[in-house]
Amino acid sequence: MSMNYLGLHSLRNRGFRQLIRSYFMSGDRVPDVMVLNSRLHDGCYWTSVRIYAQAADFAAQFWSGVMDKVRARGHAVPRVFYRTQMPQVISRDPGWYRCREKPRDSLHGIER
Repeated sequence: MSMNYLGLHSLRNRGFRQLIRSYFMSGDRVPDVMVLNSRLHDGCYWTSVRIYAQAADFAAQFWSGVMDKVRARGHAVPRVFYRTQMPQVISRDPGWYRCREKPRDSLHGIER
């Protein structure tokens, strides 16, 4: 576990996106299953619901593009499990306080 609390924000990094794509584009196999995990960290860097929704849309477009390329190569796309969880008491999650340090006002800075 990286404990970086980046969530959707991690897709801003081109190198990270390339790493993710490499799991699906290299070799003659693709993963059978994907687990996408959403938690409190996914909201840390966004100052409004509108900006968060833009980040979620960006993530959906990214994953859609990856799956389109998997299909184009003649492979079945992996089964996707979306898991969401919230801590019972936010104060028990020490990462909550760290993630509040750097809010984001927009998607600017995404490396295309």
